[in-house]
Amino acid sequence: MSDIPAPPRPAPRTLLVASAGGHLTQLHRLRERLGVTAPLWATYGVPQAEELLAGEQVLHAHHPTTKHLGNAVRNYLLARRVLATYHVERVISTGAAISVPFVLRARQLGIPSYYLESATRVDGPSLSGRMLERLPGIQRYRQLGDWGGTRWRQGPSVFDGFHLDASPEAVRPIRRVVVSLGTHRYPFSTLLARLAPLLARLDAEVLWQLGSTPAPPGLPGEHVTTLPPDELRSAIAAADVVVGHAGVGLTLTALSAGTVPVLIPRRRSRHEHTDDHQVQLARELERQGLAVATEVGGLSGEHLERAAGLLVREDEPPPFDLAALERR
Repeated sequence: MSDIPAPPRPAPRTLLVASAGGHLTQLHRLRERLGVTAPLWATYGVPQAEELLAGEQVLHAHHPTTKHLGNAVRNYLLARRVLATYHVERVISTGAAISVPFVLRARQLGIPSYYLESATRVDGPSLSGRMLERLPGIQRYRQLGDWGGTRWRQGPSVFDGFHLDASPEAVRPIRRVVVSLGTHRYPFSTLLARLAPLLARLDAEVLWQLGSTPAPPGLPGEHVTTLPPDELRSAIAAADVVVGHAGVGLTLTALSAGTVPVLIPRRRSRHEHTDDHQVQLARELERQGLAVATEVGGLSGEHLERAAGLLVREDEPPPFDLAALERR
């Protein structure tokens, strides 16, 4: 009796794990630079992920995850099933809380794991990053700043390759303005109160993506709760000025369109976010010349005019070989 050959083992895959929003945007942008092809994705089943990852294999995780013990346990059980079912050769994550159960299970199985801290963390790691510092064998990278000592290596940044045009065109008249407050659950009403009178004095079309922020009476222009990602990209590409909170997703969209955004960070003291990491990001990007940053109280028409006179170019950054760096 002849031996029956065993079915071929599936090809190894990279598992990419990220919360929806800016974390997913960052990992999607970095994947090619990290040499990742045909990955599995673990993220949330939300419109942004559906559009961004169309045609790819996506496993839907449980959310919300921020300080949600129940969903942390559910995602750990999901990670157990995923890593038992698929031939995963490595796990890469840009956070946030979704990363912890997946990276934890991968390390229990001896699967190489890489954690790239979000570009919003300029002064130190996030809560998820601090938790993963305690797990041995995880390769940890920062994108911006110089922190963490030997526990964190300098990794690739989603802002690598962007630079101001050395010979910008003349200042553009401000005819179209896009304001985006993201889809964060915290309102940002202080920005509307400061920005609306400035834009009312301009002879310009204004589009507001307000998210959870209620629209005050008399808000100039058109306002929506949220736009599909492709429509928001198109609106930003056609805008002369982009204004918004200091979120990575909005910033990358504006820079990719060649526009330097005006960034106003949310503040924890005003209950606009859980911490002040947007302050760190806005200051760092202004230092690099990739944003016009200011606090709400200091926002003026001069910031809008300055941003309208700046252009951004993008060069393709070099590949970043995580495995080669690990072998050093």
